[in-house]
Amino acid sequence: MLIDNAYFTCIPPEVEEQPLVESEPLHDFIYFLLSNVSRVRMELTVRCLRKLDWSDPVVAEFAIHCLSNPLLPRYSDVPHLASVVAELCSCHEWIG
Repeated sequence: MLIDNAYFTCIPPEVEEQPLVESEPLHDFIYFLLSNVSRVRMELTVRCLRKLDWSDPVVAEFAIHCLSNPLLPRYSDVPHLASVVAELCSCHEWIG
């Protein structure tokens, strides 16, 4: 056992690198907006989300996925996420 540990410390086994999956910049932006939602940034978040192309099914599906994920923002900011959803419901009834 001790010899095996010494051997693998000196010569580690080859590990295949997993390719890094890159997401689209718009998805990163939506994720950033909703993960950093707070009382101060709530109006800016709603304004930016209203400007999204909601007719694009890929963007709309990703935005709905992020909006329905309460683990995305911090625990203290979950009520602000709910307020963002309520504000978006006034423009798009199918969101709520």
